[in-house]
Amino acid sequence: MNRKFINFLLKFGVIVAAYVVAAQYIDEQLILFVTIGISLTYIVYRYFSKKDPLDELKRYSNVPNYLRKTERAFSRNQTKQSVYMAYGKIYEGEIEESKAFLKNIDLQVLKESAETYHIYLQTILRHEYSEKNIDEIEEIFKIALTEQAIHPNTEKIAKLMILMIKEKHQEALKVLLDIIPKEDRRHVIMELEVMLAEVYIFLDQKEDARAVLKFVSSRKYHTVHVERAKSMLVGLS
Repeated sequence: MNRKFINFLLKFGVIVAAYVVAAQYIDEQLILFVTIGISLTYIVYRYFSKKDPLDELKRYSNVPNYLRKTERAFSRNQTKQSVYMAYGKIYEGEIEESKAFLKNIDLQVLKESAETYHIYLQTILRHEYSEKNIDEIEEIFKIALTEQAIHPNTEKIAKLMILMIKEKHQEALKVLLDIIPKEDRRHVIMELEVMLAEVYIFLDQKEDARAVLKFVSSRKYHTVHVERAKSMLVGLS
């Protein structure tokens, strides 16, 4: 059953229970007016408060929902929409599509929002890693040391990527074991866990790799790294 539907049923049940209890002690007409007032307030609040599409990645690791909400939420801001879409496409496994989205951005508009600039750097970081461009990753690492808006794990992830490209797997393992417990974004946790499995495989620690891949594969998330973990797990069998 859908998580949101379950939440709705729970909230509805609480409201009904509260109404039944209150009806025993308070005038029913007054309760009715109060209930209507609360309901209207909630509807207005929901209408004017727009949820951040990033929640679909950070909390649920649901790429399709994230992309759909991003298209709607930022339809009037092409630069922001393009950056957020580019970021989502990475976790859909579509690197080339991700790169294509960044051709439509206005750098001046980009830097007007610290969060959008942060997402842009996170996206570029992964583009450069896919191309094994150490020099570009080092530049982002330097920016991450000074930019307050960037997620605190960014500099360590950049360092990790450099170690992975240089095939310094023992050092990469230490970084991964340090940053995974500190990571609060579920889609990034899946990404790092797959990298951890890759390191274990390079270090010939097959059982550790298998345990990590089983953990990622068991998640009910919609992201390329869950599918990648399933594929890698088959390769270890």
